Formats: sequence, C-alpha cells, structure tokens
Amino acid sequence: MDERIPVSPSTPRFGCLVVLVLFAALAGLVACSPDAPSRSPPVAASDDHCVVGSSKGKTYHRSSCEWARKVSPRNLVRFAGEEEAAKKGYGPCRTCFPK
Repeated sequence: MDERIPVSPSTPRFGCLVVLVLFAALAGLVACSPDAPSRSPPVAASDDHCVVGSSKGKTYHRSSCEWARKVSPRNLVRFAGEEEAAKKGYGPCRTCFPK
C-alpha cells in the first residue's frame, strides 16, 4: 500500500518535515530509496544501499553509523552506494566500514 501525502515547499512547516524524514532515514526507520526495504530498527549489516556523507567532510558512512547521525541535515549527502561515494572522493568510515 502506497500512502504518500502530497507535500510542496509551500506546505506549512515543510522544512520541519524534511528534517524529520532525513533523521528517520538516518535512523533506518524509512527506506532511503524506493527499491530499499524499510526496516525498524536499524540493521548495520544490511544497510549498504544507504550510504551518506557530509558536504563538509570526505568520509562516507552507513546510515546506521553513529557518526552519520551527527551529520547536519543541511550538509547531508546521499550516495547510491560505496562506489559512487568513492568516485566523488569520499573514503570509508573506520567505524561502520572496518577493514
């Protein structure tokens, strides 16, 4: 069942809604892409489809990583995967992508 609610930038409190959705995505409570299954609670081993980084840094994280949750929503950068992040010059987080 698809329960999408029409929202536009002119909707009251649009900014609050965007921030809420971003934090929910980082917490793993909603899917980051239409193809990704949503899950609750976050599962670090299966969230490879959700790679994020900060426009202020050059490290990418899994969405469930404690460091990803500290990225400001206005600086949040999403990637399709590790390959895309690496192509854009980002390196893996040592916490959520240990060697």
